[in-house]
Amino acid sequence: MIVSKPISKTRYDVCIIHLADARFYPFFHRQAESLTEKGYKVALVSWESKPGKGDPQWPGIDVYPIFIRSDSIRGKWFFIRYFFSLIFVLIRLKARLYEAVDPAALIPARFAAWLCGSRYNYFSLEYFQGIEQLTAKPVMRRIWQILERHGIAKARNVAAVCKTTEQLLKRDYGLTRTAAVLNVPDRRDYAAAADGRLRRRIGVSEQTPLVVYKGEIAENRGLLPFAAAMGPFESLHFALVGSGEYRDRLDREAKQRGMDKRIHFIEPVQSSEFVYYLKDANLGHAIHEAAGINMTITLPSKLFDYINAGIPVIAGDGPEMASIVREWGLGWVVSAASVESIRQAIKDFLTAMPNLEKYRENCARAARQYCWENEKKVYLEYIEEAML
Repeated sequence: MIVSKPISKTRYDVCIIHLADARFYPFFHRQAESLTEKGYKVALVSWESKPGKGDPQWPGIDVYPIFIRSDSIRGKWFFIRYFFSLIFVLIRLKARLYEAVDPAALIPARFAAWLCGSRYNYFSLEYFQGIEQLTAKPVMRRIWQILERHGIAKARNVAAVCKTTEQLLKRDYGLTRTAAVLNVPDRRDYAAAADGRLRRRIGVSEQTPLVVYKGEIAENRGLLPFAAAMGPFESLHFALVGSGEYRDRLDREAKQRGMDKRIHFIEPVQSSEFVYYLKDANLGHAIHEAAGINMTITLPSKLFDYINAGIPVIAGDGPEMASIVREWGLGWVVSAASVESIRQAIKDFLTAMPNLEKYRENCARAARQYCWENEKKVYLEYIEEAML
């Protein structure tokens, strides 16, 4: 079977299409939940690598994971299989509005919308033409650019995950109907108190300085420079919650440096558990290196998760992240590829450790702005305008 359960014969109002495991991407659950609260019937099409593993039970939201056995989302054969499977599923769903997230879903959404007499939107999670994987592959970059241009051409509305990406899409494709919707959490997601589960899991006390990283363990996320920088600070521990092909490389480096007892790898946890893992830490890692335009301008969800969890941040000096950290006084901005810059920030953080209250207060103030309660108003306007 392409999907793990029968597709409902009732026509959906909105179908969100995202090439990822829905369990670990709370942004799309928030989008879908906001739509169901407004009375819309919502489907979410995602991906799963093992049958039945990627199908969360969310009240009022029908999740249809497309099964493709693969260790990662990459390679031409993966995308070819996904492309045709997605067309088959979307046509059967017959939604009034399809929301294609990133270029892989655009052409299938456009085709299904044309065949079903529907409309479709495009939601860009990143500036795809500037991602590091395409920087050294001009032919593949050109192919994806053609697909994105063709897909966007008939989209009713276009949204991006930050203002800079929105402006670049407007520039590249001459768009006029756009919005920026930040990937921020619902404040209710971080209402629970810390319960010590991360520290118990890695075996460190409450007094141990602990830095947490949430997300894909990948190159150019400032992980190796951070590991090198933390070497002299023997009391400091670093927990990475996520998975990725770069984990093995980082693990080898940790062992070579004799730091494998201080660098801890935690498998991905479901979004409902983020609060407990993040609130256990003293500092959140959000260092992205400037590898391509997309990584330079990135505004990742982890930054807003740390803010809402109430922990200060060590962030890279990309314009979007750095401006927020500096404006609100949330922590330390570093030169992402500079071990010395990161080491100085770690030193300053450890000096401030006995009294981080001012940073927590600043996080609390920033969280009142950077939360889904505010952003969902923008998102609903973007959706409802397309359905008029």
